[in-house]
Amino acid sequence: MKSTAAGFSLIEVALITLIVSMAMAIAVPAVGTAVRRYKLTSAVQQTAGEIRAARLKALTANRTLRVRFDCPVAGQFRVVELVNNPAIDNDPARCSAATYPFPDPDPAAAPNQDGPARRLHAGASFAAFQDFDISPTGRVTAVTGGLPISLSIGDGYDLQTFTVSAAGQVQVP
Repeated sequence: MKSTAAGFSLIEVALITLIVSMAMAIAVPAVGTAVRRYKLTSAVQQTAGEIRAARLKALTANRTLRVRFDCPVAGQFRVVELVNNPAIDNDPARCSAATYPFPDPDPAAAPNQDGPARRLHAGASFAAFQDFDISPTGRVTAVTGGLPISLSIGDGYDLQTFTVSAAGQVQVP
């Protein structure tokens, strides 16, 4: 009597296991790199979007706003209103939500247009930045340095840079 049972030999199973293992060894690092790059691009897009929103807020509220980086700590940024009072505008605690909360609990006292502190995702940080002001006309002025403003965000592996022009246009490559 002839056996009709079908199956795989030990050699066939070992060969398939080897091929799948090799494919996984190639694919897993590539997926990890793609996820890391996606997170970095997301951090750049988030920051660029917040800058665009700050420009719109400066135009609609008819107020001068300042974008401050590493505020209150590294990897965070905050948009704050300038009130032409150096004690308030340059206050080191200006980024503190305890000292200058968002949303503003007292609309009768300036500043009223401060935004929340925004945080980059874990692992990302500002590699190059400079604070800048956005006028009620949407024009950008560097607090220090020149224009256009070049901002870089890195994650320890890659670095992405984008610019903000004097006209307030945010250009992300």
